[in-house]
Amino acid sequence: MPVVSVYNAVYKVIESKASGLVTMKEIKASLEEIVVLSLENDCYLWLNDFSGSKTAIPVFEIFAYAATLPSLIRLLPHTHKIKRAIVSNDSESDFRFFENVSVNRAQNLKVFPDASSAREWLLS
Repeated sequence: MPVVSVYNAVYKVIESKASGLVTMKEIKASLEEIVVLSLENDCYLWLNDFSGSKTAIPVFEIFAYAATLPSLIRLLPHTHKIKRAIVSNDSESDFRFFENVSVNRAQNLKVFPDASSAREWLLS
């Protein structure tokens, strides 16, 4: 699987690391895994690292995903606590678009160039 998610007990953060070519199918499968980890660990801080991957997702799918995300995570009892940090290469402007669309939909999400900055923001 191009996206592997684990609960980091040291930082109390769910961390996902993507590799290779990632499509929307892998991202949706990863979200299911993250939701399970969130329920098991009562954790709503998510760090998604795409810095070692390449995405193959059309812009319209990014827009639609950000719009439907609340319905995808409805199993979580405290969706208002979700705070997501995305790590991506600076060349991945699609993630900046995703950040903009997500924030416009009242989601707590920010894109970072490295995992340490992302983790620091999550824990603040």
